[in-house]
Amino acid sequence: MVRDHLYTLIVLPSDYSTLLERAVVGLLRMAIRLLHREDVADEVLASMQILLMIKTNILPKVRRLFFFNLVQSFHAKFFLAWSREASQLLLVYLDLHDNSFFNG
Repeated sequence: MVRDHLYTLIVLPSDYSTLLERAVVGLLRMAIRLLHREDVADEVLASMQILLMIKTNILPKVRRLFFFNLVQSFHAKFFLAWSREASQLLLVYLDLHDNSFFNG
């Protein structure tokens, strides 16, 4: 239910908005805090795939949010364990490159 709501807030808008930004930040923060829990890790990773569906005209506007949260993850020592889940989350962030994330 929450994933469906986040999908609606993140994927469906055609223009950037503060609500979209807050939804992206919320999803990233939830992932950072919940990914280490084995019982929900797969669901968290599935939810992170929503970020790959953001429209290309919006990606440049939310670029800093992704990398700010990635840096926060490192600061929180989240990636130091390099678990399978941490590696997959990092790949989700980097997969955005294929969606012209770094261009524009």
